[in-house]
Amino acid sequence: MSKLKRLPDWDVLLTAEIERTWTLPYSWGECDCALWTCNMVKIQTGSDLAAWFRGRYHDEDGAKKAIALFTGGGNLENVAERLAREWEIPEHAATRQAHRGDVVCMDSPEGPTLGIALNEWALFAGPLGRVRAPLGWCRRAWSI
Repeated sequence: MSKLKRLPDWDVLLTAEIERTWTLPYSWGECDCALWTCNMVKIQTGSDLAAWFRGRYHDEDGAKKAIALFTGGGNLENVAERLAREWEIPEHAATRQAHRGDVVCMDSPEGPTLGIALNEWALFAGPLGRVRAPLGWCRRAWSI
């Protein structure tokens, strides 16, 4: 059983947060794929999965160092795995089982990237803005 509990009005809050952040520029340590995704989880649950990372980096090199420190040399997917263990967040057996607001992981040219499921789509924060991809392109998904 997950330590996360969705708030009663999580769906309305999630929609409002997506709209509010839609045009925010990509910014390491503020609005990158990991923090944006964790912000989407926080708006749904009130719990901050990214608390350890906040204020620790402000550029790509800093992000890589923080990720390596947090995971013992791993990558962003390993961050998601550790957070899922610590918060007892179950992983879906198949990404197609992900529901609106669940966390997903997809490969990008830069490596693993995190986002949220939006029914049959997934949404990510990337350097070119918000990126929508078919949910089937994601390799992993966790139930919020």
